[in-house]
Amino acid sequence: MIKDYYKLLGIGRSSNAVAVRKAYRRLALKLHPDVNKSADAHDKFIELNEAYEILKNPKRKHQYDRLYDYHVLNKEPKRRRTYQRRERKWNQNINRSSEKGKRKGQQYSRRSYSSFEKRTHFWSVFEPVYHILEFIVYVLEFIFYL
Repeated sequence: MIKDYYKLLGIGRSSNAVAVRKAYRRLALKLHPDVNKSADAHDKFIELNEAYEILKNPKRKHQYDRLYDYHVLNKEPKRRRTYQRRERKWNQNINRSSEKGKRKGQQYSRRSYSSFEKRTHFWSVFEPVYHILEFIVYVLEFIFYL
């Protein structure tokens, strides 16, 4: 049976990669084992990484959606024979991504909580310095040009 990764992340099926990443970050900050001291925090965090690993990639997301429609929502595919040929390949891809997500979840649960906080953007720190240097160069060019 296929897990409902959309429900786990708390997003809709029409969400894009940015919404998936935001939901993952928000939940990673809540469910990280350093912060969440419940007994099953580690397992929930691994499931969260598993869901993120599949839904962040548009190709895997599409494959997961097809399998989700058939297995969870019980929708009949338009071309049953074509679906059956591709289902095994999709399952392999989803399972491979799922295992990758589990491994990453185990690694990330050992990392510090602060690594999931929002990082400051490079230019937000260096932009004022860049403008000051740009101004100094402009002044020097103006002085030596005259």
